[in-house]
Amino acid sequence: MKIRLGFVSNSSSSSFIVIGSELTNEEFFGKAKELIKVGRLYGEGEWRCEGIDFFKITKEMWQIYVDSMNKQRINFYDAQIVSEEYGKIKKSDIKGEEFEVHLMDIDQHHTVSVEDFISRYIKD
Repeated sequence: MKIRLGFVSNSSSSSFIVIGSELTNEEFFGKAKELIKVGRLYGEGEWRCEGIDFFKITKEMWQIYVDSMNKQRINFYDAQIVSEEYGKIKKSDIKGEEFEVHLMDIDQHHTVSVEDFISRYIKD
């Protein structure tokens, strides 16, 4: 007989800590190109399974989103750091005096491609 001790989880999500700030629509449109260039623009979508859909926005995704005049809500983040929940973050990693911390349970089926983004967030 085999015995397993400790916590067992069947969850298909992973926990991450995001340090940065949520952007308003005006901030998103004003800062998007700059944040994409430095790899700090992320989206949190409403498509869900067990965790949320949290993914890095690419230039192509941004242009598709803007061109579609999409009314579906995606929350946008200026993410300075995206780290595993138990990873180490040093004070020197964080820019500025004030910042927001968000705990994200990210589904393992999160958006990883432009095709995923279109099928989940761009309505015809």
